[in-house]
Amino acid sequence: MGYAFNLSSLAAMFFAGKTGLTAAMHHAPNLDGKERYVFYSFPHIAIDDKGRIGVCAREGRHGDSSACGALGIFQKMVAEGAVDTTTLVDDLEISLIKARLSKEIPAGDTPDLLQVTKIAQRAIQADLEAALTAYAIVGGTKHDL
Repeated sequence: MGYAFNLSSLAAMFFAGKTGLTAAMHHAPNLDGKERYVFYSFPHIAIDDKGRIGVCAREGRHGDSSACGALGIFQKMVAEGAVDTTTLVDDLEISLIKARLSKEIPAGDTPDLLQVTKIAQRAIQADLEAALTAYAIVGGTKHDL
C-alpha cells in the first residue's frame, strides 16, 4: 500500500506543528474517498543486563551507551538545576526539548530518567492531540536492552 511517512525528532518529540503534520498527512493514500492515519510515538529508554536505567550496549560501539541520550542530557540539566531554555539555532532540537519538558516539571522536582521519559510521552501525546482533529494514537516507551 505504500510506505509510512517518518516525521521524527529527538526523544520522539512532536515538533512539526500543524503545518508539518498537514504536510505529512498529504502523503496518505486516499482509498474510497477516505484517508486513514495512525501516529506512533515511542520515546525509548535503555535498561542494561544489570538493570541500570539509561544504559545499553550498542553493536559496533565499545563501552556503555545511553538511551535516550537527549532525554538523559535534559534529565542531568534538571538534576543540576541548570536548564537553560534559550533557543540555540545550532542545537534546535535539544532547545525545544528543554523548553517543552520544563513546562511539565514542577519547580524543585528532580525526576529520574524513567520519570522524564514518561513525562516526554505524556507531552508528546498532548501535543499530538492538540494538533489533530481526528486521530488514533498508539504510544508507549520502547526499551533498549
